[in-house]
Amino acid sequence: MIKVYSSPYIADCDQLRMSLSSAGISSDMRNEFGHPIGLAALGGAAGFAAPEVWVDDADRAEAMRIVQSFIQAISNRSQPAEHPDPDWICPRCNETVDATLDACWNCDTPRPPS
Repeated sequence: MIKVYSSPYIADCDQLRMSLSSAGISSDMRNEFGHPIGLAALGGAAGFAAPEVWVDDADRAEAMRIVQSFIQAISNRSQPAEHPDPDWICPRCNETVDATLDACWNCDTPRPPS
């Protein structure tokens, strides 16, 4: 067996395992119960106890392709999507309002039509 992925987030490891399984690759998770929440009593996270995903040596090449795609996908999700509209100025109180809001955060005036 060989380790192909490790993360402090158990959900990421679990999601990767589902992707591997969908491709017909069996995997094991190790340190499943060693995630940072369980180590709070010791003063925080310990890198050696992060959850890990392991596969058979024979599946390494295909698993690494899936891991690389997975890493790319999670790095894309951590970047906020740009909102197509710019921030706007409230016509009532002149506050700058974030583009994602449909009403002024200060006075609750609805966003004017574009």
